Amino acid sequence: MGLPGRERTFSHAPRSVRAVTLARVETAAKVLLVSALVLALLGVGALVLARLGVHRLPGTIHWQPTENVSVTVPVLLMLIVSIVGTIVLNLWFRR
Repeated sequence: MGLPGRERTFSHAPRSVRAVTLARVETAAKVLLVSALVLALLGVGALVLARLGVHRLPGTIHWQPTENVSVTVPVLLMLIVSIVGTIVLNLWFRR
């Protein structure tokens, strides 16, 4: 249902406002679907790498000060993700 008066406000809005709202919702839905697909592909890639025996990439710092404490810092992976993310976002927002 929603808040009282909300449905009335939207239903009496001009068609152009409804069309713009619908277009924004469709755009948001497409972005969410693409993001979910990318995350699923990254997950599958991580599973495949784990099955191949790639547990740590070169450039990973692993420190185990005690038997129960372990710290892993994937420096190279963070650098690669940062560079790729910067390139993708720059290409995306230049349109």
